[in-house]
Amino acid sequence: LLFNNLAICQSNFDSLITILDDPSINDQSKKETLWNLSHDENSPKEVIYYANELISLSNSENDSLFLFRGYYALGNAYMQLGNLSKALLTYFDCLKIAEKLNRQKAKGDAYGAIGDLHSLNRDYNNSTIYYKKAINQLRISNDSISLASVLLNTGYNYYLTDQFDSALFYFGESKEIFDKKKYKPGVAYANGNIGLVLAKEGSFQEAEKVFSTAIEELSKYEDYYAITEYQIEIASIYLQDQNVDLFFKNINDALILSLNLGFKERIRDASLMLSQVYRSHQDFKNAFKFQSQYINYRDSINNEETIRNMANLQTEYEVGQKQAELDLV
Repeated sequence: LLFNNLAICQSNFDSLITILDDPSINDQSKKETLWNLSHDENSPKEVIYYANELISLSNSENDSLFLFRGYYALGNAYMQLGNLSKALLTYFDCLKIAEKLNRQKAKGDAYGAIGDLHSLNRDYNNSTIYYKKAINQLRISNDSISLASVLLNTGYNYYLTDQFDSALFYFGESKEIFDKKKYKPGVAYANGNIGLVLAKEGSFQEAEKVFSTAIEELSKYEDYYAITEYQIEIASIYLQDQNVDLFFKNINDALILSLNLGFKERIRDASLMLSQVYRSHQDFKNAFKFQSQYINYRDSINNEETIRNMANLQTEYEVGQKQAELDLV
């Protein structure tokens, strides 16, 4: 699972709303509160609201750091909603601001986010290039949590391309950092991703335990983006064990959550699995229903227009970088 370094906590979120509603709050405190709300809100649509508020306020005060943070949160929300072209454009705005600030952590976060998007778009070559740029910047920055996050996502990239030894290597380094920092959400993600490899290698019982532990931990933070993927993976394990009742429980829980929160990737994956199961049971009505839903969501994420738009944005950014270098010379 791709990991964004978000400190999710509902009780903290409620207290932040109280602060934001205080009419005496100054602009600096308001920016900090909006940034924290962008972290603590689990609904991408709500994050878009808080991020845009932060961007507007930061622009009015020429505050580049909080402007970067606003665009970063906005990009994360677009990514979770499956709007990859908008997310990429937003992350390039982040990267431009980070380069002006000349902050290694900001550049590392932006490179890592762009790597995530290319991975979601199944462009694993560009994804790996940006992950390596991110790792180089974050090792210099001494931000170990952000470094561990990108290492985890690099491992996930290798998992998606069936390079399991490399995936486990990156998951292991990531988990070691998260453990050292006692960052429990990160540890849960690392364990969950290790579970993905275990499942692929046929260690189903061990993988199921790992997923269940990860879900239990991430439930404390209401991190539904992660939980829904692990629920889908557990459903897959139950399907292979021919435990139909537990398969449907997990896959339907994941699908309902994903539909409510707009997680297009999860809706796509759950719909595909359900269509295949219904077809195998000769329930062609439901098979057609979920196959149609799968195609709709698949095409909304990875259609030709999205791929073309992302390629154009990538080219425009690289051309702009080269021109900036020439102007500097």
